[in-house]
Amino acid sequence: METAAEMAWRDASISHVKNGIYGEMWVSAMLAKAAVCGDLREIVASGMRQIPQESRLHAALSDMLRRFDAGETAEAAASHILALYDEANQHHWCHTISNAMIVALGLLWGEKDFTRTMGLCLTMGFDTDCNSATIGSIVANTAISLGMEAVEADVMDHKPKPKSEGIFAHGLGIQVVLQGCMFALLTLAAFVLGQRFGGSLEAGQTMAFMVLSLTQIVQAFNMRSQRSLFAMGPFTNHKLNWAALASVLLVCLVLFTPVGVAFELVLLPGWLYAAGLGLILAPLVVMEIAKAIGLVRHRH
Repeated sequence: METAAEMAWRDASISHVKNGIYGEMWVSAMLAKAAVCGDLREIVASGMRQIPQESRLHAALSDMLRRFDAGETAEAAASHILALYDEANQHHWCHTISNAMIVALGLLWGEKDFTRTMGLCLTMGFDTDCNSATIGSIVANTAISLGMEAVEADVMDHKPKPKSEGIFAHGLGIQVVLQGCMFALLTLAAFVLGQRFGGSLEAGQTMAFMVLSLTQIVQAFNMRSQRSLFAMGPFTNHKLNWAALASVLLVCLVLFTPVGVAFELVLLPGWLYAAGLGLILAPLVVMEIAKAIGLVRHRH
């Protein structure tokens, strides 16, 4: 956040003074914080820490925080802003402090609802286009923080992607097709094993269901990063761990209880389950090899 605020100061000082500069520093720091934090109150407060406490902007934003913490309604907070900056108080509609208070109004009272947040911002009037762009970018940036995977250390070293670059650029489309073929082949192999050695079509269906379902859980771990899963720690994402465990339990519920009858599944010999486990773990081995030899790498 300090770096974001410093860069904002350099930019704003070309054409602004005092609170005009502090306003840009506040917004830039909030954008930086939003990438790693989903708490909008903390985002507002963190941005304030990058501007002088003795400034009028800091005082106005502190007042908005106090009103929010005291449980004041959005309507009352909006009325407070309009009372301060009415026709009797000469000010420019692009004034930093009044518009910063409106941005704080939307972020604090918007309840993480994009429509409500924008509505609070727009209905106030003033600098509606800039306020909406500011608040929209901050709320959208919090989506990054909602990711369950920790940000990789070199994330800021990646060059921005060209705007003309497609989603399947740098071989990603080929990787998707090849990985899809891998899952298809593994599922077919499971079906053949189950049908041949289980002695029935239902045994083949059971093996195919087990392998197809559980390979997707394994692949969820593979796709955590383009780096080796074991280098980053296979179980460091605790939310993914719990989600994967719940998924495995649901698959087991279908495989080993009477629920499986509805899916025309049957119990298999133990060695077939072991063979299925080998097929299930195959994507892990394949993806680790692909990452090691550079077939899966960072796309800049």
